[in-house]
Amino acid sequence: MKTTLQLFLIALCLPFLIVSCGPDEGCTSNFATNYDKSATEDCCCTYDVENIVADLVGSYSYDSDYCKSLEQPLNIIIKEDPEVENGVIMTNLYVHDEIEAQGVFIDGEFKFESFDTFFGCSLRTTATLKSSNNGLDLNIKHAGINGIEGTFNCNIFGFTCEGLVTKI
Repeated sequence: MKTTLQLFLIALCLPFLIVSCGPDEGCTSNFATNYDKSATEDCCCTYDVENIVADLVGSYSYDSDYCKSLEQPLNIIIKEDPEVENGVIMTNLYVHDEIEAQGVFIDGEFKFESFDTFFGCSLRTTATLKSSNNGLDLNIKHAGINGIEGTFNCNIFGFTCEGLVTKI
C-alpha cells in the first residue's frame, strides 16, 4: 500500500518536474515583434522588417576588442537601400577605406557583402548584424584575395572583428 501511494505521488508530481526543468521556448531576438526576454530556447520569431529597417537608420559607433586593426572606434552609417526591399546599406566597414556593403534581412539578422580593391588586392567583406540582449552585435570578416599577378600576399588584409554597435 505504501509503495502504491509513493508511485501515485511520483506520477502526480512528474509532469510538474518535467515542465519546470524544460527550456523556456520563445523568441530570443530583440528584432522580433514577439521577443521574450525570459526565453532560453529560440523558436517562433515574427518580424516587422520594415519597422526594423526604419529603426536602424542612423549613425553608429563600433568598437571591437577582437579587432586588432582598429585603432579607434569606427563610425558606421546605416541607411535604407532603395534598390532592395527591406534592405540596408552600411558604410565605413573597414579601417583604411570607406567600404559600402548591402545588407538583407535573413533568418533574424542582416547579412552584408561587399567587394573592393585595396593595394591591388581584391577585398571581400562580409558582415552580420543581429540583435542580442547586449544590444546590436556586428561581426565583420575581411578576406584579401587575388594579388597582382600573385606577387603580393593579399591575405595580410584578412581579419575578423566582433563587437557591439551603439547609436550616436
